[in-house]
Amino acid sequence: MSLKKKDEQKGILKKEVWTYATFACLFVFLPGLFLIRWISQNVEALFHTWKTPFIIAAGLLIILLFVTEFGAKFTFARDLINGRKTNFFIGMRNSFCGIWRLQVSFMKGGAFYVQIRKGIGLLWKNKKNIWLKIRSPFLILFFAEIAAYLLIIFLPEQFLKIWEAFLPFGYHTPSIVEAIRNQFAGFYLTETDLWILLYRIASSVCSLFGDYLFYVLFCFGITYLVWKFASIFRTLQTGEERITQREDNRFFRSGYTFSFLILALVISVAVFMGIFFEDIANGYRTGIVAHRAGGVLASENSLEGVDVAVDFGCIGSEIDVHRTMDGVYVINHDASFERLNGEKGNITTLTWDEMRNWLIPDTTGNGKMHRVLRIEDMLEAVKGKEKLFIELKGESADERTVDDLMKIIGERGEVEEVVLISFRKEAIEYAEEHYPNVDTGLLLRGTLGGQYNGIYDMILLEESMANFYNINQIQTAGKRVGVWTVNDPRMISIILRSNVDYMITDRPDLVEKVKKKEDERTDREKIRDTYYRFFIGGDYE
Repeated sequence: MSLKKKDEQKGILKKEVWTYATFACLFVFLPGLFLIRWISQNVEALFHTWKTPFIIAAGLLIILLFVTEFGAKFTFARDLINGRKTNFFIGMRNSFCGIWRLQVSFMKGGAFYVQIRKGIGLLWKNKKNIWLKIRSPFLILFFAEIAAYLLIIFLPEQFLKIWEAFLPFGYHTPSIVEAIRNQFAGFYLTETDLWILLYRIASSVCSLFGDYLFYVLFCFGITYLVWKFASIFRTLQTGEERITQREDNRFFRSGYTFSFLILALVISVAVFMGIFFEDIANGYRTGIVAHRAGGVLASENSLEGVDVAVDFGCIGSEIDVHRTMDGVYVINHDASFERLNGEKGNITTLTWDEMRNWLIPDTTGNGKMHRVLRIEDMLEAVKGKEKLFIELKGESADERTVDDLMKIIGERGEVEEVVLISFRKEAIEYAEEHYPNVDTGLLLRGTLGGQYNGIYDMILLEESMANFYNINQIQTAGKRVGVWTVNDPRMISIILRSNVDYMITDRPDLVEKVKKKEDERTDREKIRDTYYRFFIGGDYE
């Protein structure tokens, strides 16, 4: 082989070793680590977050990169020896050929094993020489990682804890988003606001560096060791020194450039988080609606349930309505009262006079007795307190029910305090067409399909349907989104921090506990958890 040809191969090799090693570490090891951590902590919530499709796509990308990188190793060296043009993308294209060659080598009586055995023998024979060459960079990187841990994680955390002790807990600074909306009219920051703003920016920098950039630095060190080891191995095979001191310096210059870009990005994100902290990490966007009036905290579909929902800060109560044979609208979940008091017979076949004196045992088991309620009783109970989500149930979920309810509601002047919801699409569309001033919502379970194109105001999804695609499609269509019935603490936390408008739950008390737990965190913990939820998808443990 001519000297010119060898020099060309060396030039190609100098570029490609860095490219392959970087892609292998940063785009396989680092995302793979995050993906494994996320899945291990969020298995039960995997299909209930908007990040699910991105997580799946990331997993497929990692697998693809691993396979292509693995296969490309078998074509890369051969292409160099034969003088063919090669780079990372050509290597990816040829990777499947490399996998095929690997299969062929197995079929040819273990030629692959022979190559591996020879390589291991060569390394073992020269282990002392290899250790002398690898020792210096290994020790430097080892102590550099210890120094990075102290400077990036340990010392900043201690400094922030001391700083934190001098700041007021739970202090709220003015909202920048609100200030922008009001064109900064009357906006000002006190000295305390400025100190808290700086503290939040410092906490944001610490969280990003401590939890994520440390892994990047670790990968950079591993990449360099792999690169150095590959140089030694090629020297043993060919007798030529492949990587010079000049190339070593070029590697580190590339690392410095990469680190500077990461640092600039971290500082920019940290400043953004510090300024908009009140709008990102504080407050809750999702309104809480108590299922069956008060959830499990009071007898279902009772007046006491409405009071409990109000006490726990719910913006509304959901109740169930059936029409009697004589046109009275009574409150009950099932088509009959048999489950509650043993009285058989479908509500639609009974008159109000037949059931008005019935007593219903309290479903919480406290021994109290309740009377059968009409829609008028519930409207009176919630007036001026919260919204009433009225679900049209069973056979009476029709146009007549919509007309009758709107007449009752309209006479009382409570249209804005009511939401009509049902699984019966025709009834909800009729309500929207003939009574546009009332809020309407379609209840869904199973699949979304093209329902987001309907004329109603909102869609209420079953909890298992609350993924990113469904929520995004509904909101893109200009509709509000609700989720029912959410009772798991982790899912409650996820929904509270999501773009969902309403969450129907049996456990307003549990929602209160989740909120209290999150509100007890310091600003530093809120910032850390916000990043953790965004990158990993779960709660910081």
